[in-house]
Amino acid sequence: MRIILIFLFFMSYQLMAEQTHCYDTVKEIPCGSKQFPRQEGDYAVKNKAASFSLTQPGIILDKRTGLRWMQCTLGANLHDCNNPAALTWEAAEQACSANGLLQLQWRLATVVELNSLIELEHQEVKIDTDFFPDTQKSAYWTGVKSLTYKTQGNRAWFIDFSQASILDASVNSKHFVRCVSGG
Repeated sequence: MRIILIFLFFMSYQLMAEQTHCYDTVKEIPCGSKQFPRQEGDYAVKNKAASFSLTQPGIILDKRTGLRWMQCTLGANLHDCNNPAALTWEAAEQACSANGLLQLQWRLATVVELNSLIELEHQEVKIDTDFFPDTQKSAYWTGVKSLTYKTQGNRAWFIDFSQASILDASVNSKHFVRCVSGG
């Protein structure tokens, strides 16, 4: 049963990830609507490189989504992005919330938000390393608990930037973290 649910989730997610339009309850509308926010079309790839900008040291603004991303993986030095730290899910949540970088409210990203950073054309790490230079060829936590937590213990979703895959793991596992603000 779990395999079928996971398969259906990934099939529907793959279909959603291809979506480039936005809709209200009846018809297509321009993406970016405040009345119908956070639709897949808002996150669609339309020229990602042009949508990123370094607004302040250590902060990347995604002009498509309005989200602000920490340029370095959590735990890394902001000046050179060295020595990122892998954390448990709870420690990652706490570390993002406690981060006071530029007095913004930081959090773990949703699956859709973190997935919006994936760029499949990159070979080693599926992200633009000009803007996110220390991204590890590894898993990054999202702030979303997995539906399997009821049957398999406490689990949460992560995105693996080496394969551009979305999977779940025990919240006691250690993965890397890229905090986000906004949304």
